[in-house]
Amino acid sequence: MMTPYVAVGIPPIALKRFRVEKRLSNNEGRSLHIISTVCDVYNLSIDDLAMDSRKRELVECRQLIMYLLKRFTKLTLVEIGSIFNRHYSTVIYAIGTMEDILSYNQKFRTKVSSIEKVI
Repeated sequence: MMTPYVAVGIPPIALKRFRVEKRLSNNEGRSLHIISTVCDVYNLSIDDLAMDSRKRELVECRQLIMYLLKRFTKLTLVEIGSIFNRHYSTVIYAIGTMEDILSYNQKFRTKVSSIEKVI
C-alpha cells in the first residue's frame, strides 16, 4: 500500500527527515544544538540519522546523541526515542553502551569531552 506522500512524489528519506525535525521542533532548542554538534563531529547530516542503517558510524552517532540528550536535557526516554522513531528501551541500551565505552576507551572519552565543551 502506498502512502499519499509517496504518491505525490516526496521521497521516503525526506519524510523521515521531516518527522525528525517535527519532533525536534516540539522539544527544547538545546536538543537540536546537541544533534547538530554531534553530526558535525561525525560528518553526518540529519538525513543520515533518519535512515534505518546499522552502519557502525551511524549507530555510534545516534547512541551518543541519545546519551547526551539524556544527560543535558530534561527529555524523557520516550521523548528521546521518538526523535529517532525508536523505542525507549533502545535509548536505555544506547545510554548503557555509551557509559561502558566511556569507562574504558580514553580516545572516545576525549572526543565526548570536546563535544560536551561545545554544548
